[in-house]
Amino acid sequence: MVDPGRYSLEEVWSQYPAAVEFIRSHTNLKPRVALSLGSGLGVVGEEIAEAATIPYSEIPEFPAATIVGHEGNLVLGTWKGCPVV
Repeated sequence: MVDPGRYSLEEVWSQYPAAVEFIRSHTNLKPRVALSLGSGLGVVGEEIAEAATIPYSEIPEFPAATIVGHEGNLVLGTWKGCPVV
């Protein structure tokens, strides 16, 4: 998404629908839990079953991954039976 420090809240919120529509077009999964996996936790992401992996760079208005070693993917699937993103 756009940088909230540079734009008004209204401008930031106006960017979400395009990203949501794009993500929904790639999966029918309705996540119940969001996981934010930082450095060293990528192994958890590898355990997500039935995963749909979408590079951030393909999602409209989504920020790019800027940390070296971070894959920059949105992963949706199930982990231990729970639908997650």
